[in-house]
Amino acid sequence: MKGHFTFDTLYISLRFSNYFLPTAALQHVWDPSVTTSPLYRLCQQDAETYHHFFVSCSLKLNFWSSIFERYSLPVKFLTVDEIWSVLTSFVSVNEQTTVDTDVLCLFGSGITTIWIYHWRCIFDDNS
Repeated sequence: MKGHFTFDTLYISLRFSNYFLPTAALQHVWDPSVTTSPLYRLCQQDAETYHHFFVSCSLKLNFWSSIFERYSLPVKFLTVDEIWSVLTSFVSVNEQTTVDTDVLCLFGSGITTIWIYHWRCIFDDNS
């Protein structure tokens, strides 16, 4: 099971970094008859862009905050901009230095977890 999760983490992280994950906003542009609204399906507050899907939705910000608390990560990662910077460029905003490899693995696992649970909620019609 661990090997499977590692593969999923790498696969989803790669697709995320290349903007190949289908969000409602993208699907709505591609075929509005299939995806009738660009809104994020869980909160219905904003368009389901990569940024909202992974960090700026309050549901996701709570998720990231709980990870930082659980693993005693520095407070510097508690802003949406810092999280997004690490996810998209592997560099923290203020320091302009590459983030530690262990922290990057944690972020990659976070992306995978968000993706898996998002679709579990959508397909199982839970929130």
